[in-house]
Amino acid sequence: MFNLATKDVHCYWFDEHNAGLVASVFASCVIDCLRKTLSEKPLPIILCSDGCTSQNRNVVLANALLDLAMEYNVVITQKFLEKGHTQMECDSSHSAIECKLKNKEIYLPSQYATISKEARPK
Repeated sequence: MFNLATKDVHCYWFDEHNAGLVASVFASCVIDCLRKTLSEKPLPIILCSDGCTSQNRNVVLANALLDLAMEYNVVITQKFLEKGHTQMECDSSHSAIECKLKNKEIYLPSQYATISKEARPK
């Protein structure tokens, strides 16, 4: 998750074998990040998402966002980028992490978190 206002990035690492690639896993990550943001300052939220059904465009996330909006009494708008035009700011974070991972030997899953933090010095 990339916050355009603050330039903060939140990365969620999880084992796909245990967590699975289902809508509820991705919704949990999005809601966790938004809950942290809203607890600091409850302002309206605009999410820009690609059209990936299993991650962003599904009833599980829509209901989770609705529940969060009602809990914090804010408006949450989710916008979907047009197919073929889905480059977003978070892609630069993914690229920086991939560059840091290049030619590294990974022995423990926890090393991914460390490398993610090193990928973006600020």
